[in-house]
Amino acid sequence: GLAGSMGIAAGPMNGPGGDGFFSACSFGGGLLARRSGWLAKPLPPQLVHRSRVCVLCMAIVFAGTSFGLFSPPVADGSDGVRRAGMYSFFALQIPSSAYWLCVQVCAIDVFQRRCNFENAFTRFVSSAAFTVYLVHMVFVNLYTFTWIKILGLATADTPMGSGFVYMGFAYVAILTVTTSFALGGLLKKIPGVRSLL
Repeated sequence: GLAGSMGIAAGPMNGPGGDGFFSACSFGGGLLARRSGWLAKPLPPQLVHRSRVCVLCMAIVFAGTSFGLFSPPVADGSDGVRRAGMYSFFALQIPSSAYWLCVQVCAIDVFQRRCNFENAFTRFVSSAAFTVYLVHMVFVNLYTFTWIKILGLATADTPMGSGFVYMGFAYVAILTVTTSFALGGLLKKIPGVRSLL
C-alpha cells in the first residue's frame, strides 16, 4: 500500500516483521567499533575495492530481477511465472546478506574519507543520534498518516500516481528527520534524561 511504498528497505529479508533486527545489529556494531577504535585507521583498500565491485554487481542483479519479475506482463502471468518470482526472491536473500555487508563497508569508507570533521552542527546531531534511533518510527507513522489524510484517501491501499508517492516520501522524510533531531536535542538538555540518552 501507500504506507509501505513510502518506506525504505534497510537490509535483507524485510517483510511484515520489519528490519529492526538488522538496524539494531548495525547500530550495536557501530557502537562497538567506535568504542574499540576499529575505525581509527582507514579500511584496507582491497576490502573497499571488492565491496564496491560487489555492490555494483548486486545492484545490477537486483535491478534486472526486479524489472524482470515485477513488470506488468510478468506480474499478470501464470502461476508458474509467479512461483518462479517467489523462488527468485527467496534465492536472492542469501546474496543480499553479503551485499548489505559490502554496502556498509562502502559507507564506512565514504564517511572516513569525506565526512571526518566536527563542528557545532555535527556535535548536536551526534549527541541526539541515539534518541532519534529510538523515536523516529513514531514520527514516520505520524507523518505518513497525516500525508494520507492530506491526500484525502480513505485507506492506505487506494491507488495513486507516482508523483504523490515521491512527494509523500519527501514530506515524511524531511519532517521525521527534523522533528526527531529537534526532540533528541531537547531531551538531551533535561538533566536526568541526558545521561540515559
